[in-house]
Amino acid sequence: MANQGTGSPSTISVLLNNGDATFAPDQEYGVGVGPEAVSLGDLDGDGDLDVAVANDADNIVSVLLNNGDGTLAPQQTYAVDERARDVAIADLDGDGDLDIAVAGASTLSILLNNGDGTFPPRHTLDAPGDEIALADVDGDNDMDIITGRSGYTVLRNNGDATFAPADTYGSGSAEDLQLADLDGNGLPDIAGVSGTNLQIRLNCGPFGATIAAQPAAVVLLPAGGGVAELTVRPGGTAPYSYQWRR
Repeated sequence: MANQGTGSPSTISVLLNNGDATFAPDQEYGVGVGPEAVSLGDLDGDGDLDVAVANDADNIVSVLLNNGDGTLAPQQTYAVDERARDVAIADLDGDGDLDIAVAGASTLSILLNNGDGTFPPRHTLDAPGDEIALADVDGDNDMDIITGRSGYTVLRNNGDATFAPADTYGSGSAEDLQLADLDGNGLPDIAGVSGTNLQIRLNCGPFGATIAAQPAAVVLLPAGGGVAELTVRPGGTAPYSYQWRR
């Protein structure tokens, strides 16, 4: 857990389970200034859980690799674009290792794993967020990003840690962002707090158009060639967009 405060050095605490729901005394580890959030994942691929920490006061994320016995190696620090409010871990580029996404007040920083728990310089996206969560919101088997600040921002992953233009839902404060399938359609929905209200945003999915009925095969052109004209007749509510693929 993060021991919040703006003093230096700042720390996180680890309390190891004795195996009976009691815990050993906390062990503290130095991190950046003003730790706000902690996320766990196997960043170096050795089978144990490592720690990433978002540090709000000095614009860095701290990575503390697990020694394999519940103790942590000294932090390695990586710059983010602005004050780090929240952090999440998932495989964003589909290469089998875990990457880091860090939310800031107006930007999002992506750190792609080299495969050994080290990270090259960040990529930055224009997406505000005090909260961040990662999930496959569009059902295409890659991890998308959802942030909460003024409303909820959804960035759909192209599969390689590049992202489609953001979709924003609502405009009020968005706190304590959680994702779960609330309506049983197989897609994660959004739950969060706005002031004194609980906000629920159901995932209507799928994103984009789908073929409701596959037509039978039709020969459009004779063997000698020619010109064929195809027409799209969409349903639903405008505005519409589409892509031709062959």
